[in-house]
Amino acid sequence: MNVLKRASVAAAIGAAFLVVGPIAVADGPYEPNESITQARGPMLGGTNYNGVIETSNDVDWFYFYIAGQRQFEVVFIWRAGTSCEVTLRDADGAELGSGYVSGDPQYTVATITHTSPGTTRYNLEVNSNCEGHAYTLQIRPADAVTSQPPTRCFNHVHTSVHKHRKRHIHKRRHRHRNGRIHIHRRVHIHRRNHIHRQNHQHCVPAP
Repeated sequence: MNVLKRASVAAAIGAAFLVVGPIAVADGPYEPNESITQARGPMLGGTNYNGVIETSNDVDWFYFYIAGQRQFEVVFIWRAGTSCEVTLRDADGAELGSGYVSGDPQYTVATITHTSPGTTRYNLEVNSNCEGHAYTLQIRPADAVTSQPPTRCFNHVHTSVHKHRKRHIHKRRHRHRNGRIHIHRRVHIHRRNHIHRQNHQHCVPAP
């Protein structure tokens, strides 16, 4: 390969790197929140959370806790950009429902209604198919949401045994006709076990 050909190849490679460039990274107010393990929260009830899907590989995750057996509503509001979808997921990431919004006047607000079986965690995923979309999230009603994570409680029984031992000596004196005296001696040992049981509840955050 001559010098001119080598220079052409090097220039082509350099141009290719310039065209590809670095991968865009989102830097919004809740970033990084690209996965369920990075989800931002806990969200508060009745509070607006504004976000933007900034790049083609951006995904936004949030989480919140519902207090007890309550019906709640996820409100997803279109603010700008393309169409977009939010997905409600349980604590393990399984889908429970979704809502779709766009610039169309008929689809600027979407809601997801769900009834919680008890105090538990929920996740929200705003997917990566809506680059450039600005949105607002809100959980209603406000009193259905708690900032305290669910707990898992365990009962422990502490048992202690106390042993009591008491000795009684009984003596009886008997005189024979010949004048000899016999002393009858009997020993009674009383044993009793006292068992004490105490219940103790230990609670830890649920996974």
